[in-house]
Order: sequence, then structure tokens, then C-alpha cells
Amino acid sequence: MNRVARAAVMLAAGLAIAACRQGDYALDDDELRALYSNRIVEGRHRLKGYRFRSFYAANGEFFSYRTGVREMLKGEWWAEDDEVCIRWKSTGDVYCRAVLRDGQGRYRKILVRESGEEVDIVDYTAFGAGTLADLFAGPDSSANRPFR
Repeated sequence: MNRVARAAVMLAAGLAIAACRQGDYALDDDELRALYSNRIVEGRHRLKGYRFRSFYAANGEFFSYRTGVREMLKGEWWAEDDEVCIRWKSTGDVYCRAVLRDGQGRYRKILVRESGEEVDIVDYTAFGAGTLADLFAGPDSSANRPFR
């Protein structure tokens, strides 16, 4: 996508986010970096139905487990244009999405289509300080993998 088209999409995304549900707040790049850096993040992909547990390293590395996939998924992450982005190592695909916080402090990731329509993608259930080694520990200390 060329720069002009990307700017138009970002403008539409910004307008759509501004019109989001009452009380929702769209995070900016600095807030996204603070929320994700060196964190174990858990949630549920609303469209595809899987749960995940991921580690976002401060250096931009990304590691994730999800239900239905035995091996660790790897990639890169960054914050740009008020969206969190992931480039999957296995495919090279890049996905950038806005993250909203509601009035009760819950986070969700949305896709803003070119039409301005918002689609809820992810509901986050936890953001916790951690390391890559903690990703292997799973939600409780007795598990050696978060999902079996």
C-alpha cells in the first residue's frame, strides 16, 4: 500500500476509533510499548476462537502459544501509528491493530476496516510482567506449557 493510501486508511481508522464505544480509550504508541514490553499477555481471539499466551520482549521479539498449536509461534512486534503490530516469522504476514481500554480497565484489540467498521479481534485477559522462561511455565507453576 502506498503512503497516500496508508494515510487515508489511518485517517479512517482514527475517525473510527474516535467514534468507538462510550468510555473506550485508544492507546498511543508509547502506551502500547509500556503495556506490552517484557510482558506475558493472555487472551482469546474472538474470530478464530483460540486462547493464547504470548511474550513481547522489549527488543521486539515475540513468542506465543495458542490452543490447537503444539509448537511455539515466533515473530517480531512493534508499535506504530497507534497500533500494535506483529510480523509472523513463519509467513512474513504483518498485522497491525488498535488496542482499546474500556472504563473498567479491560483491553481489546480491534481491526478498523477501510470502511471504518470496527471488528473486535482479541479480548485480553491478563498482562503480567515476565520473561520468555515464564511463557513456558504457563498460568500455573505446575504446567510446562500453557496449553496442551
